[in-house]
Amino acid sequence: MIWLIFSVVTSALLYVFFKLFEKYNIPNDEAIFYNYLTAAALGLLASGGKLEFATVMYQPWILHAILLGFLFIVSFNLIGITVRKVGMSVATVANKMSLVIPVLVAVYAYGEKMGGIKLFGILLALVAIVMISFQPSSKNGGKKNYYVYLLPLLIFVWSGGTDAFIKYIQAVFLNDGNRHFFFTFIFITAAIASALILFYGMLKENRKLKSKSIYWGILLGFPNYGSMYFLVKALESGNMESSVVFPINNLCIVAFSSLIAYVFFKERISLLQLIGILVSMISISLISLA
Repeated sequence: MIWLIFSVVTSALLYVFFKLFEKYNIPNDEAIFYNYLTAAALGLLASGGKLEFATVMYQPWILHAILLGFLFIVSFNLIGITVRKVGMSVATVANKMSLVIPVLVAVYAYGEKMGGIKLFGILLALVAIVMISFQPSSKNGGKKNYYVYLLPLLIFVWSGGTDAFIKYIQAVFLNDGNRHFFFTFIFITAAIASALILFYGMLKENRKLKSKSIYWGILLGFPNYGSMYFLVKALESGNMESSVVFPINNLCIVAFSSLIAYVFFKERISLLQLIGILVSMISISLISLA
């Protein structure tokens, strides 16, 4: 259970940082780049500084790590954009409702149980994601930006697929001897991809790097590494099936993040979105208790 608690806290902090980036005018692409450099350094330290690229390149998980690094980059940018355009609460719920995808994968690929209650919870989750996706208006004079409706849905699909991929890698490849090596290489890959995105953005916008992005990115790197590490540790603990770990983890992240958004950032959400958040919590509870 301790790993789940750590996973919840570090995951919720990711959304808090993206909200702070908006408040203090920190470019997402700059902070994300420094964040992945930090996460890679943490992985290297955790592995004892013994990462040998000549050896790592022949590991059976190498291509999976490269792909996961690129998946992380897209996911982080989607979350950052959604926090800015829609709000922290909606971004969190959309991301964490994606548990439907890894739960279904766990049932059909790993033989975990699927009863009527769990199925009903999954259906409620799909209803909830539709409800929270609707925005009454944008921040620009009340005009609706319809492309914004797609952001929560994109997070839902992308994050769910990424979580399912993590579960597969954890089940097939990871152990105490290679876990930190794997994480380190993921974050190195993500750092390279984020550097390309950052370079393109700087050329396109003709801007220079902001020095304050460095320490904000470094701070983000700690919960980023922790959220991945603690989730994998929770999956490996063997106390609960992954179809239970994901719902409990995500329910707590949704509740914790929504509370932070309301108390510290005074976020306002529509009645429909509020109902959607409540429905999402009910659905996650049903899935976890089934």
